[in-house]
This record gives sequence, C-alpha cells and structure tokens, in this order.
Amino acid sequence: MSMRKFNLGFSIIELMIGLSIGLVLVAAMVALYSTQAASYRQIEALARMQESARYAFEIMGYDIRMAGNWTCYVPGQAVPANYSPTNYLNNPANNWWTHTARPLFGVAETADGNAAGDAGFPADFSANALRGDTVMVLRASQDSQHVEVGPAANSYILDANAIPVNQVIGSNFADGSLLVLTDCRFQSAVFQASDIGGAIGGSDYSIQHGSGAPPTPGNCQSHLNAGGSCAAVGTTQDVTGARVYPLLAHAYYLRNSPRRYANSNLNIPSLYRQALTTSGGNANTTAEELVDGVIDMQVRYGVDTSVNPDRQIDSYLPASQVVGPGVPGANEEERWRRVLAVRVTLTLESTENNLATANQLYTYFNGANVNDRRLRRQYTATFGIRGRL
Repeated sequence: MSMRKFNLGFSIIELMIGLSIGLVLVAAMVALYSTQAASYRQIEALARMQESARYAFEIMGYDIRMAGNWTCYVPGQAVPANYSPTNYLNNPANNWWTHTARPLFGVAETADGNAAGDAGFPADFSANALRGDTVMVLRASQDSQHVEVGPAANSYILDANAIPVNQVIGSNFADGSLLVLTDCRFQSAVFQASDIGGAIGGSDYSIQHGSGAPPTPGNCQSHLNAGGSCAAVGTTQDVTGARVYPLLAHAYYLRNSPRRYANSNLNIPSLYRQALTTSGGNANTTAEELVDGVIDMQVRYGVDTSVNPDRQIDSYLPASQVVGPGVPGANEEERWRRVLAVRVTLTLESTENNLATANQLYTYFNGANVNDRRLRRQYTATFGIRGRL
C-alpha cells in the first residue's frame, strides 16, 4: 500500500516536472519564433528599401546622364554649332520645362522644415513639395519614337510653317507637344507643334508650327531658320532627313503620396517626377509617383570651377552655391553648364513601424526631428553627364 502511494506520488512529481519542462520549451519556441519573425520583418523592410533606392537611381540616373542631349554631340569631338538648339518658344526662361539654355539645374530646400513655398521651386509643383532638394532635366527624348523630315529632296525649307514627315506620327506626338528638330549640321530647334497631321508638300503627314495662341506657350514665330532666333530671322536651309524628337522634361522632388501609414493619419512621402505633357492642345506638367517611403533627398553638383574649363570636377556644391560667385560664368545658364556630375542622396524609411527594438531619433537635413521605431537608410549615387565629361 505504501509502495503504491510512493509510486503515485512519484508519478505526480514527474508529471509536474514534465509540464514545467514543456512550458519552458513552449516559451523558448515562442521567443524563438518571435525573434525570427522580427528578424524576417527587418530583413524584408531593408530589402524593399534597397530595391526602391536601386529603382529610383536607375530612373534618375539615366535622365541625368543624358541631360542636355540634343542627339548630335559626341564627347571628345568638337561641339557642333547647332548643339545648343535655338528656342522658338514664347518666353522660354519663364518655365523650367522650356528653359533649354539650362538643361540641368536644381533648387536647394531652405532649412524651414518644408520645401513648399521655398523661393525658386517651380510653381507647378512647389505647393506640394515636401522636404529635400529638387533637380530638373531637359533633353531630346530618344527613348520614344521620332520622325524624319522628307521624303523628297528639298522637301522642307526652314522658313515654312509646317514640316512634312515620311512616316506615321506616333501617339507621343500630339497637338501642343514641345519638339526638337535637328539635322546635326545646320540647325537644332525647339518649338511647339500647333497641329499634328494633314497633307503638305507631297507628304501624307506633317507637323505644323505656326505662331500665336493657342497653344500655350506658343511659338514666337512660325519659321525655324538656320541661325535665326525670336529676335532675328536666319537663313533658309533644306533639312530633309532631319529628325524630330519630343522634348523631355523631368523634375525630381518629394511630396506626400495619397496613401497613409497603417494605423496613422500621416501620408507616406514619396519620390515624384513632374513630367512635361500636353492637355487640350497646350503644354503643361503632371506629377508621377516613382517610389514611396523616400523621406529626404539631397543633391550635390560636381562643378568645374577652373577659370579656364578643363572638364575636371573641383567641388561638389549645393544648388545655391552653383549659381554663386565661386563658379565662373556671366549668368546662371553659364554656371549651370559647369556642372559635370550630380550626386544624389536618398533617405528611405520602412513604411511599417515597430521594426527597431527601441525608438530612434532621426533628424532630417533641414533640422526637423522624428522619433519612432521605423528603419531608415541612406543611399547615394553619383551620375556623370555624358555630354560634358
């Protein structure tokens, strides 16, 4: 009888020990699972930020490297006289997307916590600009369809107000499109198409470029004479075989996306691109979201500050100093042409909170602070401008 009690008592103790060990193992497994889950979330967030930065630099880098490319210039060779196109648009310096004499330039954010309303930020997106700098690029769009002048010899003389072309005009050409004509010999011109289509000069298709309004901004005159300008008439010249490309203009900046963080009323900041487009036969711009989770962008410009240009970068400067007295040049256009490379630093954050083990204080470049458990990383890339190095 006593032995049975002892055995029974021993079984209960043994059972209790087993339960205790089981609970410890369960707790260890839960802790291990929680740790692994947290690590997985961190790794996933970091991978997403890295991929977002890579994508942003791929888009921005191609644009910046091709800034001011009007399709003719080959680095290392003499610059042709027509490399800088004659601009026949009305008041081209009034809009960043028509200012072809300054095909790459930027604006630095002032340290006020918000770029909106800062002096120099273009009016078409300044009201929505968040913190950080902006950089703008203009070039002929070789990424899309172009058309050729023709088909017969002497089919287009530059004093005409319509250009016959030898092929169907694609959808990237529309009434009001801003275009670049170049033959890489006598003429390179920027103008606005007042009308696309219609037969002229034995061709089934044409691009008209009349003056007057509409469209907006409109052409200052209807001829595109070689060596001419809005202030003077140049000479007539046959440019059969010349090509016509869409003008591409992009401004990169930060703004709030329409989406919000989970369990928050705050919008997620994103890298945006303001792109030249047309609407109702007029030229304007529209915002395109590229990458979300970008909370800051700082841009520095590699500048040749030698009195006699030697195509060597001497300093990396913010936009406010590129146009300052330390850079040679009679005006802003000349100083911006001293820029040989662009260095972009993007700061990205995880859109998911509670990834870090404790709250982390982060200070933006403009002095603003944020304190939370999101992950943040900075990524930097430098892009040389092909036509200038």
